[in-house]
Amino acid sequence: MTRARKLAFALALALSLSPTLLFAFLGFHSRPMSDDYCHMRVGLDLGAWQGMLHWRQTWNGSYSDYFLHGLTAPLGRSVTSVAPAAIISLWLAGLAWINFRCLTWLNAAGWRRAMALGLASATVGASINAFFSLESIYWHAAAIRYALPLALLTLYAGLTLEYASRRRSHRWSALALAAAFLLCFFAGGLSELHLTFQTAAMTLVLLSAVALVPKPARKPSLQMLSSGWLATLASLAVQLSAPGIGIRARKIATVTAPPNRDPLHMLSRSFDEAFQYLADDRSFAAFVMLLSASLFLMLAFYQPAERRRSRSPIPLARSPLLLGLLVQLLCLPLLWPHASDNPQFLGRYSAGYALALMVNATLVICASALLLGQARINRRLRAGSASGFAVPGVAIG
Repeated sequence: MTRARKLAFALALALSLSPTLLFAFLGFHSRPMSDDYCHMRVGLDLGAWQGMLHWRQTWNGSYSDYFLHGLTAPLGRSVTSVAPAAIISLWLAGLAWINFRCLTWLNAAGWRRAMALGLASATVGASINAFFSLESIYWHAAAIRYALPLALLTLYAGLTLEYASRRRSHRWSALALAAAFLLCFFAGGLSELHLTFQTAAMTLVLLSAVALVPKPARKPSLQMLSSGWLATLASLAVQLSAPGIGIRARKIATVTAPPNRDPLHMLSRSFDEAFQYLADDRSFAAFVMLLSASLFLMLAFYQPAERRRSRSPIPLARSPLLLGLLVQLLCLPLLWPHASDNPQFLGRYSAGYALALMVNATLVICASALLLGQARINRRLRAGSASGFAVPGVAIG
C-alpha cells in the first residue's frame, strides 16, 4: 500500500470513528432522571436480587433490567454517565468482531482489523443517529432496556461466527455454548419489547441457517443458534410467569382503551410504523451515509488475496448488481412520494433531499445499464486480457 493510500485509509478510518466517539463523549454528560431515581432507591434498599424479585412481583418480569439496576445502584449518579460509553463500546466491539470474521472469510487483503473497526463505527454512528429518540442511549433506564440488548446480541453474533470458523476442542465448545446461552438469556431479560424482537429474529435466523448455511459450517452454526434460541425461550418463560404482569395490566386497563388484538390490524400497523420509520429523514440520511462510506472503503481498499498476484481482469459480477438494484428500487416508495419539504410549497426540496433523489435515480440507471451490458463488458475484458493489453476491471463483490 502506497503512502497516499495509507493516508487516505487513515483519514477514512478517522472519519468513520468520529461520530461514534462523539456520541460516547456526549454520554458522559448524562444525569439521572425519572425512573432512574426509583431504580436506585430500590437497589440501595433491597439489593440486586431482592430488588429484582420486588419488581417481578409488582410490575413486570424484566429480570436482567432490574438486577442490573440493583447491582449498579451503589455507584450512584456516576453510572448514568458511564453507561452510554460502555454500551457503545460493547456494540462497537461486537460489530467489529462480525466484520472481521466476514472480511477473513472473504480473504480480504490489507488492514482487516482497521477496516472492520471503521465499518462497525459507521454502523453504530448511523444507528444512533437514526434512533427515534436519543433517550434510547442517554436516558439510563431506556438505554439498559433498549440499547444494551442490541450490543449483547452483536457480541453473540460475533461469537457465533468465531465458533463456526475455527477448530473446536470440547472445552472451547462448552464455553462458547454456555456464553451464547448466557448472553441471549441476559439480553432477553432486559425488556419485554426486545424479547419479542429477539424471539422472532432467533427463530427466523435458525430456520434460515438450516436451509442456507454450507455444510462445513452448518453444524457449529446450528449449535450456537440453538443455544441462543433455547435461552430466548427460557427468558420468555421466566418473563411470562412474573406475577407483576397481571397487576400492571389491571392498573393500565383503568386508564387506557382496550387493546386491539386483531392479527390483521396488528400486522398492518406494524408494516405502517416500520415504513414511517424508514422514511424518516434522519434514519434515511444515516443509512445513506453508512452505505456510501462502506462502498468507498470496500471499493478503494478491498482486493481478494488470491487475485493480488494475478494480472487477469476481475469480471463484472451479476449478483451484487442485482442486490444493489433491488435496494435502490425498495428506496423508491420511501423517496419519491414526498411532494415537498414544506407543506406551503409544492415541489420544493432541500439541497440534501434533492441530492438523495439524484443519487437514487443515478444508481438505478447505472445498475440497470451494467446488468444489461454485463455479458458484453466481460467479453471485452477477456479479449483485452488475451491480447495483452491492460484493461481496467470492475471490482464488485
